[in-house]
Amino acid sequence: MEREPEPMAKIHIVPSEGLAPQAADPPPLKWSALRYGSLEPEDGPMSRKRHKPEEIVAKLRQVDVLVSQGHSVADAVRAIVVTEVTYCRWRQEYGGLKSDQVRRMKELEFENQRLRKAVADLTLDKLILAEAARGNF
Repeated sequence: MEREPEPMAKIHIVPSEGLAPQAADPPPLKWSALRYGSLEPEDGPMSRKRHKPEEIVAKLRQVDVLVSQGHSVADAVRAIVVTEVTYCRWRQEYGGLKSDQVRRMKELEFENQRLRKAVADLTLDKLILAEAARGNF
């Protein structure tokens, strides 16, 4: 004896009053023109800023001075207008460095990146030539 399937309940969607379907805005010509984030102006209190290494070292020193004067670390971090997470990340990366050392470190990182890319390109060229020399092309 087979059971008959139970009828499914019908769901009726009623649009709210005053809300008619709207046509979607066409995408912008340049996707880079889209702005993400808050609606505050760029110079507003919550705007993002990319700090230069010299500024980071100066801010870390400022926190050290405030802490030595008896302020808590949280108050000192608020005084330099960054989050505690950012402060910890900066502390880990730039800990006891001076401004000129930070500048040199960034230069070396950039040179290292450039050299790694050159090695990768030359390795690829070498593999292509080895493949061609074997006649497997």
